[in-house]
Amino acid sequence: MDRTQQKNYLLRQYEFYLSQAMSFEQSKALLKAKSNYILSAENLLLAIQLEQNEQQRMVLKKKAKTIVSHTEIVNQKLEKLKPKEPLKKKKISVENNEENQNKQKEKKIERKLSLIRNNAFVNQMVLGKNIDVCSRNNKENIKKTGKTKKINKQEQINRNKKRTKNKQQQQQQQQQQQQQQNKAQYPQMTQNYEQQQNFLNNYNNTNNIMGPLSLQNQSQFYQPSLDWNPNLLPTTNQNQSQFQFRSQLQQQNFKQSQQQQQLQQQNSQQQFQMNNQNQQFWTNNNFHN
Repeated sequence: MDRTQQKNYLLRQYEFYLSQAMSFEQSKALLKAKSNYILSAENLLLAIQLEQNEQQRMVLKKKAKTIVSHTEIVNQKLEKLKPKEPLKKKKISVENNEENQNKQKEKKIERKLSLIRNNAFVNQMVLGKNIDVCSRNNKENIKKTGKTKKINKQEQINRNKKRTKNKQQQQQQQQQQQQQQNKAQYPQMTQNYEQQQNFLNNYNNTNNIMGPLSLQNQSQFYQPSLDWNPNLLPTTNQNQSQFQFRSQLQQQNFKQSQQQQQLQQQNSQQQFQMNNQNQQFWTNNNFHN
């Protein structure tokens, strides 16, 4: 065999030994792993001697270190799995035997009940069985027959009806609360609209440098309809979002109106200063002439 073939064979053996050694479930497997570790360590020494590349040698040395650490773990596990000294048996009287037998029977019944508790959901959904573990009747039935009671279909139907009624009542209460909130917010909308209209009328009547508002500027202001009824407001989430959008537009328009007033004042002051400068210029020129 060539060196490469020997090396590959040794590495395959090493992987097989590790796969066995990593399973610490049984003591027999641990004993086999301990013997396999010794063989894998010997094989690694041969592979290190045959290998010429230094990098691959370092890899093999690291693997050898892991084998040493695994062997220590195996020894610890084997010590734990050693059999302990057997306990001395005590003599039992006839009376104690009867009591113990009754206790064992009770324990068996409790185990069955615990299994039923764990599998209660499966029994209810799949098998169609209802289990009341705490009741004494079921315990007695399990002792006699080993079976449980079945669910009454009428009881299930009545429970479902009660749930649907409760859901409908909750939805009606929510709709009424939303309608009351919309009624309370309606007068605020009308006040904001009146303020906008008064501002537009006063602005159009004045004679400023910028002139009256154009149609383009007037279109920026939102004008809600006067036939708006709060009682007709629906309570869906979509209409609530539209209501919030309207209030935001009104706030923005009010801010824009304030900004336009400030610009008008600035422009009027600038024009007044320009007129004074022109008058001074002409008076000075006429005086020299």
